[in-house]
Amino acid sequence: MEKGYTGIAFGVPPPPDKMIEVFVNGKPVQVSNRANLVEACRIAGYYVPSLCYHPRLQPIGKCGLCCVQVEGSAEPVLGCSAHVSPGMRIVTDTIECQNRSALAMSRIVNKTRTRAPENFAHAPELANLMEHSLQRAYDDSSAAIQLDTTKCVECTRCVRMCRDVQGLNIWKYNEGQVVPITTSSGLDIADTLCVSCGQCASVCPSGAIMEKSHLEQVQAALRSGKVVVASVAPSVRVTIGEEFGLPPGAISTGRLVMALKRAGFHFVFDTNFAADLTIMEEGTEFANRLKGGKGPFPMFSTCCPCWITLMEKQYPSLIPHMSTCKSPQGMIGALVKTYFAGKIGKKPQEIFHVSIMPCTAKKDEILRPDEGRSGYRDFDYVMTTRECANFLKRNGITNFELELPFDNPMGIGTGAGAIFGASGGVMEAVLRTAADKVAGEPQAIPNMSMTACRGFDGIKTAEVSVAGHRIVVGIVNGVANIKRFMSDMERIGPEKCGYHFVEIMACPGGCIGGGGQPKSNDPEILKKRAKAIYEVDELLPYRRSHENPQIMELYKTFLGEPNGERAHHLLHTHYRPHKVKQAELAVTPVIQTASEGEAANAVAVLYASVGGNTEGVARSIYNDLRSSRINAKLWPMDACVPQDLVNVQTAIFLTCTFGDGERPPQAAPVWDWLDSQQAGALKGLQYAVFGLGSTKYSHFNQSGKQIDFKLEGLGAQRLIEIGLGDDAAEDGFATALEPWQGQLYEELGVEPPKTALVPHYRVVVCYEASTPIPPPAKTMYATVSESRLATPEDYNRPIRYYDFDLADTGLQYQVGDSLGIHPSNLRENVDRFLRDYRLNPEAVVSVVPVDDAAALPLPPCVTVGHLFQRYMDLFCRPRKLFFRQLAQFATSKEEKARLELLASKEGSEQLASYLKDNPSCADVLSDFKSAHPSLDFLVEMIPLIKPRLYSVASSPKFVGSRCQLIIGIPTEVSRARGTIKGGGLTTSWLPTLHVGDRVPVLVHEGSLRPPTESTAPMLLVGLGTGLAPMRALLQDRLQDKHSGLSVGSVTLYQACRFKDKDFILQEEMKHFLDEGVLSRLIGAFSHQNPKRFETVDLLISEDPKPVWEIVCKPNAHYYYCGPAAFNIPAKLESAIVDACITGGKMPKENALLLIEKMKAEYRWRVEAF
Repeated sequence: MEKGYTGIAFGVPPPPDKMIEVFVNGKPVQVSNRANLVEACRIAGYYVPSLCYHPRLQPIGKCGLCCVQVEGSAEPVLGCSAHVSPGMRIVTDTIECQNRSALAMSRIVNKTRTRAPENFAHAPELANLMEHSLQRAYDDSSAAIQLDTTKCVECTRCVRMCRDVQGLNIWKYNEGQVVPITTSSGLDIADTLCVSCGQCASVCPSGAIMEKSHLEQVQAALRSGKVVVASVAPSVRVTIGEEFGLPPGAISTGRLVMALKRAGFHFVFDTNFAADLTIMEEGTEFANRLKGGKGPFPMFSTCCPCWITLMEKQYPSLIPHMSTCKSPQGMIGALVKTYFAGKIGKKPQEIFHVSIMPCTAKKDEILRPDEGRSGYRDFDYVMTTRECANFLKRNGITNFELELPFDNPMGIGTGAGAIFGASGGVMEAVLRTAADKVAGEPQAIPNMSMTACRGFDGIKTAEVSVAGHRIVVGIVNGVANIKRFMSDMERIGPEKCGYHFVEIMACPGGCIGGGGQPKSNDPEILKKRAKAIYEVDELLPYRRSHENPQIMELYKTFLGEPNGERAHHLLHTHYRPHKVKQAELAVTPVIQTASEGEAANAVAVLYASVGGNTEGVARSIYNDLRSSRINAKLWPMDACVPQDLVNVQTAIFLTCTFGDGERPPQAAPVWDWLDSQQAGALKGLQYAVFGLGSTKYSHFNQSGKQIDFKLEGLGAQRLIEIGLGDDAAEDGFATALEPWQGQLYEELGVEPPKTALVPHYRVVVCYEASTPIPPPAKTMYATVSESRLATPEDYNRPIRYYDFDLADTGLQYQVGDSLGIHPSNLRENVDRFLRDYRLNPEAVVSVVPVDDAAALPLPPCVTVGHLFQRYMDLFCRPRKLFFRQLAQFATSKEEKARLELLASKEGSEQLASYLKDNPSCADVLSDFKSAHPSLDFLVEMIPLIKPRLYSVASSPKFVGSRCQLIIGIPTEVSRARGTIKGGGLTTSWLPTLHVGDRVPVLVHEGSLRPPTESTAPMLLVGLGTGLAPMRALLQDRLQDKHSGLSVGSVTLYQACRFKDKDFILQEEMKHFLDEGVLSRLIGAFSHQNPKRFETVDLLISEDPKPVWEIVCKPNAHYYYCGPAAFNIPAKLESAIVDACITGGKMPKENALLLIEKMKAEYRWRVEAF
C-alpha cells in the first residue's frame, strides 16, 4: 500500500501465485495454483469449448460447455468452475464430455431460435406475439453501442463485465424471459449512466451488444469524389494485426497504412502526431498552473471520452480541475479540416475524415458541440479497430504484409505520443515535456522511462522532482477504480489530496484494452499489447513531444504559441454537467452520496444468506428505510461492487453463519475486498452489523463477528453494537433483532414501523398463470426415484431414505454438498385457510413491488392457491412483529388491544402463554377475525418458504446423476396446534411424496470433501442422520477401489439411540466392510442401556486405539457430522486429543499441535447442525 504524500490509501495486490504441475491428456504442464481447468487445458494447448467463461471475468459455470474429465471422478466437471490441484490429471476428449458439451450447445442454440419472429412464419398469431414481446429487445439509442437481444446466448458476460470489472451495473440479466438482457433501470441506453466504454461488447460472443456500425457511409464517401482521410490512433497499430492472424502485439503500422490506401483512402495520418500536440498544449497548461502555484490541483487529463462522460454525469464539481485540452482525436480532427484543408486547397466540407480508434466512446465524442465549426463536423465517422478490420476484409484486403509510411504533414509521431495507448502513457509523456517547460530549459528526468507510471494496477502513484518542484501524479484505469479514487478524493477534498496531475482512462489497461479492440480470450493480451507499445516508443527517433519537427512547424506556420489564441480556439474545449434521468440514478450500483437534503440518509443494506432468513431480514429493513424516505439500496454481497463501499456514508451488513463457523459463499466478494485493505481505508463509513446464527453451534455468529471486527479495523465507525440473532432463542432471531432494529432506526432517525400501512407490494389480477408452473427461484425440478423407511415401521422417530434423479436439472453436486429442498404446504391445509379467509384459490395474480421495494422471488403470474401452497410459509410460528403489524388491521377494540399487548415488551409472558400450543400465522389470523389484512399486506407479513438443506448421502462418482438423502422425521413434533405432524415444513411434506413426483431442489456447496488421495486414512463420526455424508465418503472410496486405486483405512463411529431401531443401513455398512473400504465400524447407542448413556466420546475414552491408529498416520482426515448441541464437536475433539495422549503416548502439547495441523491443512472437517 502507498499512502504517504497523497493521503489516499489503497489495497495491496494479492500475493504471487505458486506454480504446480498438472497433467492434461497425459501432458505435464506448469500452471498457477489459482488456475481453473479451462485455463490449464489452454496453457497445455488443448481446446476446451466455453461460452460464459472469459479470463477477465469471475467464472459462473452457466453454459455447461466446458466439460472435462478429472481422474478419480466418475462424472465430467465444468472446467471453468473447478480449480487445479497438484498432480491432477485432466482429460478433455472423452465421449461423455463431448456429448454433454453438444447437449449444452443445443440448448443455447434453441434458445436463440425461439427469439426470432421469422421462425414462426408458419404461425402468424404466434409471430405477432413474439414481435410484441420483443419490443425491448432492440436498443440503438446510443451513438456508440447497440443492443439486439435476439442474438443473446445468455452467457451474462456483459452483465459481469459492467458490474464486476467496470462497477457500473448498466445491464441486468432477466433469467427465463424472452428479452434476457435489459438495462438495469429499464431506460434506453442513452438515458442511463453508461459511458460507452464498450467493455460489454468486447466480451459479447454473439454480437448481441456491439459497436454501432454504419460502414456504408464510408463506402459511399469513397465513391463520392471527396478527399477521404483516415487518422490512426496509437494503440491500433499494435492490435489490428490480431484480426489478420498476426500474434498479439505485432507492430503493424506500415501495413495498416498500405491497407487503408488500397481500400481507397487518399491520406492516412498518424494520431500520434496529435498526441504530441496534446502534450504540448496539456503540458503547457499544467506548467502554467504549476508556475502560478494556484492550480486548481489536481489537474485531470481529458483524452478519454468515457472519463469525460462519467465526470459530466457523476462528478461535475470537478469541471474546474479538468484540462481544457481536447483529446488527440479532437485535435487532429480540427487540424485536418483547417490546417490540412488549407494546404490542399479544399473546403472542410470536401473532406471526409474517418478516425480509427480502439474506443467505442469516440463515436460519442465526435458529436460534442465543439467538435466542429460552422456547417461541418471535424470528423465524419469513427471506426473501431474491429470495424476497420471488417471494412478492409469487405474490400478484399486480406494480405497484410505490404507497408507504407504515414502521410505528411501529420505523419510523424514521437515515442511520447505512442505510449498514449497504455495506461500511464499520457502521464509519462506529459512529464517528459513538462520538465522542460517548468524549468525553461532541457531537463534530464531521472529514469526517463518513468516506470512508476507503467503497469496494470488500477491506481498508481508517482512522485518526481522537476526544477525544484515536487510533483505528485496519479494514474487510474478502469471505471470501478475511477469511482473508488473519486470517492476517496471527495472525502478528503481535491485540493487536500496531494496530487498535482491525474491521468484517467476508463478501460482496463488503457486504450490497448479499449471496447473496440479485437476480442481476445488470451489472459495475457493486455501485457502483450503494452509491451509492443513501449517497443514502438524505444524504436522511434524522437521520444519527447516537443522534439517532433512537424509539431514545431505547425506552431511556427499555423498555431502560434502553445495555449495561444488560435490553439485555444481549435484545440481546447469546455465541459458541462450532464443530467441523468432519476429512474437511472435509483439503480446505479454505487450507493451514491444522495444529493441535497438526502445526503445524510444514504444507506446501503448488504446481505449474505444461505437459507433465505438473512435475505428476509435485509428486505424488511430495506423496505422500512424506503418507507421513511431514506435513500437506501439493497444488495446481496455477491452482486455488489465492493470497492463502492468507499462511496457509502452508512452501510448495514447482515450475514448468517453456517457449518463450522463459516461465512456464507455469498459474502466472499465483499469479505475478500475488505481483507485486502489496510487500516483507515473506510474512515468515512459508519456501519452496523447483524448476524444470524444459533448458540447450538460452537462458533456462534462467527461470520458477523468477523465482518464487524474487520470494519472496525479499517477505520469505519460503528453506529451501534453488533446484533447477534440466535435461532435457538425463545422467539428465534427476533429476540435480538427487534431491540437491535430499534436502536438502528433511532440512530438513523427512522420512525419504527408499526405496520406496512402503505404496502410495499400490490397484488394485481393477471390474465393467466405461468405455464408450466416454474420451480421457485434458483431451484430446478428433480424427480423422486425412491422413498422408503430406513427404520422399523413401529419406531416413533422414523428415518427416511430418499433418492432423487437430477438428470434433467443441469445441477451437479460433489461429496460433502447439501441438497436444498424447497417444500410446499399441504394442499388440504391451504384450501382450508383460503376458504376461511374468503380467497379464491383459482384467481391469478401478480405480486408487484411498489416504488423501490425489493422484488419478491415469485413467478410473474401465479394462482392464489399456488402462491400460498408453494411460496408463503403460512403455517410457521409467528414472530412478535406479526402481532404488531396485525394490530393495525383490527377493527375490534378488544382484539386490537390484545394484539398490541402481545407485541409489546410488557406482554412477553402473555405472548409466551399464547404460543405454548404452537399456533401458526394462519391460526393467529383465525383467532383475530376482525384483523383482516388484504393480500397486498399478507405477502409481506407472512415469511416466504425457504429451501431446507440436507447433507447428501451419495457420491456422484458412484450413483451418477442421482442424489440420495437420509432424513429424520420428528413425528413427536407438531405445528399449527397439532394439526400438522412430522416436525417442520419439509419433514411433514416429504413423507407425502411418491415415486415420480417432482421436487424443487438446489445444490449448496458444502465442506466435507473427500481427501484428494484415495490412500488417505479417514476417521468418520456420524451422529443420527449425520451418517449421510459418511455414507457418501464411503461410496466415493468404493468407486475409487473399483477403478483400481489403492485405498486407505477408514474407521466409522455410527451413533444412534437404539441398535435395533435406528442403527440404519447396516447391510450397506457390511458391504463396505466386505469390500475393504471400511476397516472398522463402531456403534454408539445412547438409549440402549438406561444405566449407561453411550456416546462416541465415551467410547473413545474407553478405547483410544481405533482413533490413534488413524490419526497417527500421515495425511489422516477427520470428519464429523451431527448435532452442535451439548457442545458435542468440542467433546469429540477433546476425546481425540486424549486418545493421542493415552493411545499414542504423546505429550499434550504435541497432541494439540497435531489437531491444529490437521485443521490448518483442511484435514479436520466438521459439519454441525
